[in-house]
Amino acid sequence: MSGESSESFYETGIHLITSIIKSERVCTWEIKEFSSHIDIFQNTPAESKIFPSNFNYETKFQFQLIYSSKHTRQPGKSSYFVQLEIKPSKELQKCIMETTLQNQLNTDSRILKSNSVWTKDKIPKILMLEIESSIIEKLDSNDSLMIRCNVSEFYLSSDENPGFHRCPLSIDLDRLRREKLLTDFTFTVGESSFKVHKAILSVRSPVFLAMFKQNLTEKTRNVVNIPDIHPIAFNEMLRFIYTGNVKDLKNFSFEILEAADKYQIEELKEMCEKIFSDITVREAPSILLLADRHNAKNLRAKTLKFLRQNIKDAISTSEFSELYSRQDLMQEILEAVVDK
Repeated sequence: MSGESSESFYETGIHLITSIIKSERVCTWEIKEFSSHIDIFQNTPAESKIFPSNFNYETKFQFQLIYSSKHTRQPGKSSYFVQLEIKPSKELQKCIMETTLQNQLNTDSRILKSNSVWTKDKIPKILMLEIESSIIEKLDSNDSLMIRCNVSEFYLSSDENPGFHRCPLSIDLDRLRREKLLTDFTFTVGESSFKVHKAILSVRSPVFLAMFKQNLTEKTRNVVNIPDIHPIAFNEMLRFIYTGNVKDLKNFSFEILEAADKYQIEELKEMCEKIFSDITVREAPSILLLADRHNAKNLRAKTLKFLRQNIKDAISTSEFSELYSRQDLMQEILEAVVDK
C-alpha cells in the first residue's frame, strides 16, 4: 500500500473505542515511633516518601502530615491532617479515596475514616483524614502511625483493546519493561534498542521461545538485530506481550499486524484485524493482500465478502489492478461473484 492510500485508510478505516477504565489499589503509610517526632511535625510539616513505583502506574501519590489548629472542626483544638498530593497522568479523570487510621489509638474504639474525591479540574492537594491531637498523644513511645488509603482511579482510555483491564499484575509487568529491571536480552530495531526478559517473551510467543533456545545452544551474545519491523510496531508488540494492551494501533495497524504474524501472537493479530472496521473499494485490494500475506483469516474473509458485494465498483478502480498478479485471489473473487 502506498503512503498516500494508507493515509486515506487511516482516516476512514479505523474503529476506536474510548472507555473508562477503573483501577483499584491499597496504599499504606507508616511513620515509625511517631510520638518522638511530634514536635517536628508541629513546626515543619514533613512529607512521606512517594509510594514505591510498583504501586504506581503513571499516576503517583504522595502523603504529607499537616499539623493545624485552624481547620479543625472544634475551636480551640488542634489536629493532624493527612494530605494527599496526586501527581496525575494525563489520562486520569477521577480518584475516589477512603482513608483510615489503622492504629487502635482511641479508647472508645471509634473508627477514624474519611472519604474524598479528586477530579481532573481540582488542585492536586487534598486534605483528607483528620486526627485529633488528643488521640495522637495516646501513642506509645515505640508505636507507629499507620494510615491506610483505598484508592479507586478512573482513566479515560482510547486504547484499541476494549477488553484490557488495568490490574496490579499488568502494572508490575509493564514496570519491568519500562524500567528495564533485570533484563537479560536486547533487540536492536532500527535506531532503537529494546531490553527484554527472555522468560516472558518465551511464554507469549513460540517464535521467541525457539529463538532463545537456539541462542542458548549456540552461546551467542544476548543481542539480536531485527531489520524488518518498524521500531514503534515492535515496541507496541512488546507492550502487548507484557500487559495485554497496545496504545498506537491506530497509526501502525499494518506494521503491528505484520509483527504479530511474524512472532505468532494470535491474540494481537486478531486485535489488529478488528481495527479494519470500514473497508472502501479503493482500500480493499491492499487489505486483501495484507490479510493473505499474514494469514489474517477473519480479515481475509471479510475483505473477500466486501469485494463480492461491491465488485462492479471495485473493478473500476486503479487499485484493483494490484490483484491481477495474484491469480489465486482473483479466482476466489470470481468464484464468490458466481456464487452470489
